[in-house]
Amino acid sequence: MTSTIPEALAIYKRGRWCVVAKITTLIGETDPVLAVVWRNQVGTSGAISMPEVVLDYVKKLGIKNFVLRDDRTLTMYKCPLSLFDKGRLHTDGERYIPLNWLESTAWRNWRYAKVVRKIYEPTKAKANSTQLRLIPE
Repeated sequence: MTSTIPEALAIYKRGRWCVVAKITTLIGETDPVLAVVWRNQVGTSGAISMPEVVLDYVKKLGIKNFVLRDDRTLTMYKCPLSLFDKGRLHTDGERYIPLNWLESTAWRNWRYAKVVRKIYEPTKAKANSTQLRLIPE
């Protein structure tokens, strides 16, 4: 599996492609990280989530760390990517970890992505369903 670093990662959800994170490097460093800019989206005041398919993809690439950056307050947080394994997997297919699990670090700039990699699109085929009988007649 290869990656063009930096690259934005998009998944298909709610009927459209959404960029959910990026693989990049912090300026002055060489190790790639999974990164998100925090924009105070609804429901993110106490936790951050990442789609399981994104976590699987970046782990296969050997990415080890996650960075969360708030450009309005010039704050940054980091954690080992493996910390998401301890987070709660919700029915939306995303793993959630509390923000207080992240470690504060100095705000840093990173390389910006010019490429978007679409890594997940649910099948458009609908499964045939049949009601099973629970009690024989």
